[in-house]
Amino acid sequence: MNFVALKMLMADRAKYFSLIFAIAFASFLLANQVSIFIGIMTRPSSQIQDVVDADIWVMDPQTLYSDEVYGEGEGAGRKVPHCHSDGY
Repeated sequence: MNFVALKMLMADRAKYFSLIFAIAFASFLLANQVSIFIGIMTRPSSQIQDVVDADIWVMDPQTLYSDEVYGEGEGAGRKVPHCHSDGY
């Protein structure tokens, strides 16, 4: 049965090439959209990953987005347990 279906498909070259093109184009679009989605999902964390000098990242609890930068005072390190702002 599959042989008959394959033979019917191969006999009509226009239909065969259009089917191959459609599958290839759909695969390309799928890969493209997945890469755009991954790029969008990794963008918010890029600022945090770019900081290599800090061992810990302390943010204001009111922060909704990583692009919003609120200045923390000198005592911000005391808010985090086992973290001292003097480097020890």
